[in-house]
Amino acid sequence: MATKSFTTLFKEARVKDSFWAETAILEFTSELYAAMERGGHTKADLARALGTSQAYITKVFRGDANFTIDSMVRLTRTLGYRLHIHITQPEASINWGEFTLSKKTTNIIDWQLADNYKRIEKPKRNGITNYDLASAA
Repeated sequence: MATKSFTTLFKEARVKDSFWAETAILEFTSELYAAMERGGHTKADLARALGTSQAYITKVFRGDANFTIDSMVRLTRTLGYRLHIHITQPEASINWGEFTLSKKTTNIIDWQLADNYKRIEKPKRNGITNYDLASAA
C-alpha cells in the first residue's frame, strides 16, 4: 500500500463534515481564549462567572465540550462579547477583525446593526453587493 502525502490526506479530510466541525470548534475556542486574555480573565474567573467548574472550562478549551448555540452565547457574553455565526463558501478566506460602524463602504454586513444605522444597498461589483452604513438620524 502506497503512503499518501500530507496534501492528499488533507484534501481527503476537507470533504468530511467532521473536518469542518472541528475547524469551527478550533476557531471558536481560539477566539474565546483570546477574548478571555484581552479581558485579563482566568479560566477560574470564567468558571465562577458561569457558575460551573474549572473542569468544564478546561473541557471547553480542549474542544471536548458539546457546544450548542446557547452554550457558545453564554461563554461569549460572560466575557462581554457577542457571538457571530457566518456562512460562506468553503474556499473563502475570512478575516474577522475588530471594526467600528462608520459611513464608509464596507462588505461586512451586520444584520443586528445599532438602531441609529441603516443599511443602504449599493450596486453589485464583481457579483458582490456593497453596502454603506449610514446614520438613520
